Amino acid sequence: MEAKLGRRSSWGWKGIIQGRRVLERGMIWRVGDGRCVRVSHDPWLPRPHTYRCFEEEGNLILGLPISLAGCKDRVIWHYSRNGDYTVRKGYGVAEKWRTW
Repeated sequence: MEAKLGRRSSWGWKGIIQGRRVLERGMIWRVGDGRCVRVSHDPWLPRPHTYRCFEEEGNLILGLPISLAGCKDRVIWHYSRNGDYTVRKGYGVAEKWRTW
């Protein structure tokens, strides 16, 4: 996901790049067995904008559910209850970000 816009990019390509930005801002890791998440680098805390671990987030971390079944880590969409991304949800979040 490292493609960039060229000087004469089509409107379709610009839309794809903008959609990628929305995805990147809304995807977080749901920690399962902890093998894939890089806690100091990856977005995994359920808190918008930073999602990363800092010292003051200790209570938030302690409140996260622990996987007793050994589930694998997975990437989820932070802005839906079930973690699934839909175009409708992504569009709604992008519209909110535009007004901030």
